[in-house]
Formats: sequence, C-alpha cells, structure tokens
Amino acid sequence: MRAVGHVIRNRAISPRFPSDVTDVIFQPNQFAVWEGPISDPELTSGPDLRAWRVALPLADAILRGCDPDPTRGALYYHTQAVLPYWAEEASRKTVIGAHVFYVTLD
Repeated sequence: MRAVGHVIRNRAISPRFPSDVTDVIFQPNQFAVWEGPISDPELTSGPDLRAWRVALPLADAILRGCDPDPTRGALYYHTQAVLPYWAEEASRKTVIGAHVFYVTLD
C-alpha cells in the first residue's frame, strides 16, 4: 500500500503524468483497484474499513512528503505474478514484497 502510494505521488510530480493525484489514480488501466467508483457503503465495515483506516493517514503522510519513498522514485510497477510486455525494457529499481518497481520505461 505504501509503495503504491509513492508511485501515485511520483507520477503526480512527474511531467509525464497528470499533476493531480486524482487524475493519476483514475487514468484508465493503471491502478486495477480503482476500476470503479468508491462508495461510502463499501467502506463501512469489514476489511475495507480496516484498510481505509490504514490508508488515510498513510496517504496524507505520502502526499505531504513526510514518508520516505521505498520505491526510490518509481513510476511503474507490477506484481511478480505477471511479466508485462514493457518490463524487459524498463529500468528496474527495487522489489518490495510481491511487486517490482521501475523508474523509467526505456
């Protein structure tokens, strides 16, 4: 969650992507979890509520620049369970958990 938050912030401050975090998040086919709208009823109980309670202060710290970037500036990532066509041409930066993070696509 933290690493993906940093990818979103890194994109928002990169000239390659929209400068608004919301626009970055809702770019088509970029962040699978955001494929549909978030509605309050989905966040009122269970694991979604627990994740939301972790995500809010974390997102605030990331967006304020108060959280160190574990991705070291990554703009792209994917799970190790897949190998996107672009991954072999990308500049790999780091692996965090089950995800590989990249700074640029060469």
